[in-house]
Amino acid sequence: YVPSVFEQNIGLPDPLTMPRSGGNTFSLASSRQSVNASRESYQNISAAREEFKERTQPAYSYAVEAKAGFKLKEKLKLLTGIGYSESRSRSKSNFIVRQFWVKPRSNERFELSPSTFFMSTLNNDFSSDSVSVARTGDSFDTEYKYRHLTLPVGLQYEHDINKDWFVYASAGVAANFLLESSVTASNQEVQSISYTADDNDSPFRNVQFSGNGSVGVGKRISPNLTLALGPEVRHYFSTLMAEPDKAAAPQGRPYAIGMNMSLNYQLSNSRK
Repeated sequence: YVPSVFEQNIGLPDPLTMPRSGGNTFSLASSRQSVNASRESYQNISAAREEFKERTQPAYSYAVEAKAGFKLKEKLKLLTGIGYSESRSRSKSNFIVRQFWVKPRSNERFELSPSTFFMSTLNNDFSSDSVSVARTGDSFDTEYKYRHLTLPVGLQYEHDINKDWFVYASAGVAANFLLESSVTASNQEVQSISYTADDNDSPFRNVQFSGNGSVGVGKRISPNLTLALGPEVRHYFSTLMAEPDKAAAPQGRPYAIGMNMSLNYQLSNSRK
């Protein structure tokens, strides 16, 4: 069991490089009437970017795994099994993105569902006829959650301190299969979004590989039962986004830092 904090490592784009309708980068409107509105949206985009960078924090996450261990040598074990992880990150925002389309025949203007600035940049979705980034009256919380089924494999080495205590070091890799991802906002105006692995419009990667390492100390509770505790780091080998080159938001590889707690029962004869 690994309680941890998770950093999704996704940023927001520079407003000068953001796309707009027609595939061009963001720019102020040419007509005098819309210059002030466009300039305000540009300023809000800049403020939303800085706010996201400063106010997005790792949140409580955890992973639970059941493993079988096979002794390769007296102090070296091969571990493999199955697990579940739930990774979270949170941010606080004061801005809502509103996008509008105009129907070609009727010239009727309609609004898409309001979203957070974060969600709009994941799909490079600033392709509507007009975009408004507006400041809300009250700030709201946004939670980002990713649930994975994990298949881990790794090695663990143990060295005795005395009869009852030992130190350990472990390292391994895991295949992480996405079960669900969601972006949930506390503001009722903003649509909360959830994806499963079967959703074709999901911007997130269905399978990710990660590496982990842990060191710590253990105690033998009985001849066959041991308890181990130590810090653990997990780092993903790829970004959360399936196509990071197509996203307006800059992408990094996520990671988690936490505390590994494990209970081990030996089925074979106890150590002498």
